[in-house]
Amino acid sequence: MGNTWVVVADGTRARLFNRHRNKKLEEFDVLLSPEHRLHEGDLVTDRDGRSLDAGGAGRHGVGNRNAAKDHEMSIFAKRLAGRLEEARNAGEFERLVLVAAPRFLGQLRAQMSGPTTDLVALTIDKELTTLAADKLEKHIPEFF
Repeated sequence: MGNTWVVVADGTRARLFNRHRNKKLEEFDVLLSPEHRLHEGDLVTDRDGRSLDAGGAGRHGVGNRNAAKDHEMSIFAKRLAGRLEEARNAGEFERLVLVAAPRFLGQLRAQMSGPTTDLVALTIDKELTTLAADKLEKHIPEFF
């Protein structure tokens, strides 16, 4: 069995583990995106635009309330995908297990290259970044 990396991530943090033959996870790197923890108003300088209703009776905001947070998440996904790409090119792992919050998992997959995606052996769409390594091991099947 080759070297397996387990990546546990959400939009703000990615923890990287080696999975050893004895099935123990050893954390060796953490990537952080502190910008994603900020409130939307702290990420943008302007408020959403305002619009009148069809009859001119009322005003309401327009725009995506979480656009800046989504953008920061996308940047973080690209950064993590780049880290995985570099490690793959260096031969640091032969298989990947991705454990990520569902929303972030989609962003990460969109940023990963085809050759790196081909090494994904298992995907778990759960938010588990706060679990200790021994608790996390219980969520990953024995054969990985």
